[in-house]
Amino acid sequence: ASMDLLAGHMASEADIRFRQIAQIGSALARRLSTGRFETSEDVYGVLEYAYTNSDTIYGGAVAFDEYAFSRDRRLFAPYVMRDDRRQGEYIRTEIAYDYTVQADPKNAWFTAPKKSGGANWSMPYDDEGAGNTLLLTYSVPFTRDGKFAGVIGIDVSTAWMQEFIADIPGEMAKYGYCSIVNPEGVF
Repeated sequence: ASMDLLAGHMASEADIRFRQIAQIGSALARRLSTGRFETSEDVYGVLEYAYTNSDTIYGGAVAFDEYAFSRDRRLFAPYVMRDDRRQGEYIRTEIAYDYTVQADPKNAWFTAPKKSGGANWSMPYDDEGAGNTLLLTYSVPFTRDGKFAGVIGIDVSTAWMQEFIADIPGEMAKYGYCSIVNPEGVF
């Protein structure tokens, strides 16, 4: 019975982390839907501010749909990620590929929420650009003037899950196990 309670508690703790990411994504979507952003600096600032209070977030982007940021720019997707060398600072970059192409499976983080109009989580994936870190992406669409304007993609490192599992207390650590498996059976 105590192991059942402990397992339930740990599941609740993990759920809280995932819900926090979803809340951050929803808050960003509301902010981007109602605010006007004149410069790229404005967008980078909003991303950095949103990620400040979550150590679970690796990084993320605001990916604007075609000409949604500016009439002069077809695509714009500022991306920020934590700078591991400098605590509390971010590295700013920009997504350089065309993330709007539906036929490319790597673009599902953008194309799926655009098509469905709803938020979704990706399957875990190994990200070479992040040093072969295992990541999940939470994607939530945002609108402007009632029309689709883009997607917020929040990348979550699974490192916190590994630490969480390593801290399993008592008998559960001795006799139990924990795995993360996607629907295809990949650990």
